[in-house]
Amino acid sequence: MATISKRKLGWRVQIRRRGYNPVSATFDTKREAEIWAAEVEAKMHRGKWQDADESSSTKLSEALQRYLDEITPSKKGAKQETNRIKALMKIPLADWYLTEIRGKQIADYRDARAAAGKSPSTIRNDLTIISQVFSTAAKEWGMYDLRNPVENIKLPKQNKSRNRRLKKGELDRLLAELDKPYHDAVLLLLETAMRRSELCRLTWADINLYQRTATLRDTKNGEDRSIPLTPAAAQLIAAQPQRSDTVFTDLKPDSLTHAMHDACKRAGITNLHLHDLRREATSRLVESGLFQLAEVMRITGHKTLAAFSIYMHIDAQALAQRMPTE
Repeated sequence: MATISKRKLGWRVQIRRRGYNPVSATFDTKREAEIWAAEVEAKMHRGKWQDADESSSTKLSEALQRYLDEITPSKKGAKQETNRIKALMKIPLADWYLTEIRGKQIADYRDARAAAGKSPSTIRNDLTIISQVFSTAAKEWGMYDLRNPVENIKLPKQNKSRNRRLKKGELDRLLAELDKPYHDAVLLLLETAMRRSELCRLTWADINLYQRTATLRDTKNGEDRSIPLTPAAAQLIAAQPQRSDTVFTDLKPDSLTHAMHDACKRAGITNLHLHDLRREATSRLVESGLFQLAEVMRITGHKTLAAFSIYMHIDAQALAQRMPTE
């Protein structure tokens, strides 16, 4: 029999029926609670409620842990997603059962994060994981009647894309504060538009100095790609000591990021991130006029123009200098 009661966060339904575990859920309105209760009781009467029963006894924290164990390890950004999921497992909402979480609870979480000063992109990333957990539970874990509450709310607007590029004199000041191999790694990023992970995985077997090409393996989009090397890039690679299979022995993405951050601080350079070098390199390739946009996209590894445009911030002065004077 269903019991519906008013709670601070909405209307709570509790259903107890012989042969089934107790089931509960919370809704924004009494009408929604009544409809859900009727649907559940009808399925129990027909003996078909067992498919969705697990969602009423599974907490969000438990679903997050299962997602972390089964889904996250196969992703490219597994490390970053692991940290985000572990943080989500500590929020108050993680102690709620999946069937209790509705759009209102997700909206309240969104608003609380915004009030705490979290950026729209951070909030969107959190909500994306929660949404994926609900979708996976419904499609792959047998919780067929489970609804995805994230689909019922408005996501924060995307942050404006960064347009930070190197200013006059900044590169020299930055390089002066960097020791090898970080000094050479930064220069190579600017010459190739590689991602930091691609540079750190670069092996000698993937370099052809005679043809001045490099093959990047296991890239972000899951495909290998070959890129041309400028004479400066080829010289930088050739100058590295061959102590292991990788060009930059023991260089890790995070250590490169930290080295860049610390060097910028010592050089008095503000608001410059390691990933901004990819935008700088991409923009320089376009400004050079040597390649068509499609060719630059092949070099950078972007599949769509929308994604590519985030990394292309053209200097109007550079374009003006290429225009005829009369």
